[in-house]
Amino acid sequence: MADSTSTDDLNRRIVRSVTEWWENNESPLLLSRLGLLDDGQIAVLAKQYTKTLREYLDHYLSDRIQVVQHRHRRQLIGAVPSSVDIARKGGDDALLEKTQVDSGSSIPRFHNALWTAFRKPIEESKRRFMNIQGLIEFQDIAPSEKPPPGYIEIDDVVGPDADNHQVLQAIRDWLEENEIESSHLVRRQSGRSHDLLDKLLDTLDISDLKRVNIPLDVVLKLRRTSLL
Repeated sequence: MADSTSTDDLNRRIVRSVTEWWENNESPLLLSRLGLLDDGQIAVLAKQYTKTLREYLDHYLSDRIQVVQHRHRRQLIGAVPSSVDIARKGGDDALLEKTQVDSGSSIPRFHNALWTAFRKPIEESKRRFMNIQGLIEFQDIAPSEKPPPGYIEIDDVVGPDADNHQVLQAIRDWLEENEIESSHLVRRQSGRSHDLLDKLLDTLDISDLKRVNIPLDVVLKLRRTSLL
């Protein structure tokens, strides 16, 4: 276990970040956002001492930081200074719901494969796993199979009838629950428009790709057809 001197700097950075966020927004700093600060070093350093960032806050900073968690959306977790009277502010749920309102004006353009993973129906006999390293893709595998390294299970597939806000919320909940940095899952903007070929490749999972053969003239047509 780390001694106090080895965690002092990290503790100061966390307390400063949580305090400044509260003073500017009067809402909790979500742990998924806290972990990304300092180019992701907050989460990296905390996990050298505990399994999760929340465990670190509970163990090393319980006298200076309060952790709040939503009663129904258990993956929605944030931090506020210990001086905050949470009850007088409406309780954990009210404070955390404010973070969703604050962030709702900016909708990230998540990779199409990620959206598809939460929309595409899944066989009852299978489980769905998303790759978050390298190529963004998902696989459906039998319960007895072991997922490839770097793949994270998606246990809340909302289905094709869900609207965009439901899908977005499911994705955000999944990212927060698994403490996943979302920046590399957001579609990068390039000099050209997003085309039909990109859309097709993003939509298919790895098992679909193995079965599809597309003539080169069709590939060229898809590449020339912009979605924007």
